This record gives sequence, C-alpha cells and structure tokens, in this order.
Amino acid sequence: MTSPAPDDRHAVLFVDDEEKARKYFRMAFARDFTVLTAGSVQEALEILALHGDDIAILITDQRMPGQQGVDLLKRARAEWPQI
Repeated sequence: MTSPAPDDRHAVLFVDDEEKARKYFRMAFARDFTVLTAGSVQEALEILALHGDDIAILITDQRMPGQQGVDLLKRARAEWPQI
C-alpha cells in the first residue's frame, strides 16, 4: 500500500490479489497519478475508509479470494460515489 501524495495529482486505487500485477501497475502509472494498491477487497475497503475522499479512480480484479471485485465496486459506489 502507498499513501496519497500531498499534491494535486489524482489518486488511483488498484486492487488485485497478484503482487506482480500491483507492482507493474504502480511502475506504469506512478509518475502521473498517486497510486494506491490493495491485495484484497478487505484491504481496499480499509484504504477507502482512510483515503476515500482522495481517490478518483478505482480499478479492481474480479476474481480474488474471499470477495469479488464487483462486491467492492458496489460498496464503493454506495459509500464513495465521487469515485
């Protein structure tokens, strides 16, 4: 997980249970966006609880252990509609 930078860049939350996917996403987009990553729906919800107002985009994998990405998107839409 990475904390949002104190600048005006938009924050992106990328959720995937595969560590390499999170690593390469961060490498590809960290220059242009504040990149936050989570390895599970539960971890993403914790990040949203702390930084939800700073996040502009949420990208999630669908198939992950435990809950699915669509579950995260439904909850995010209800609680953080600006994303």
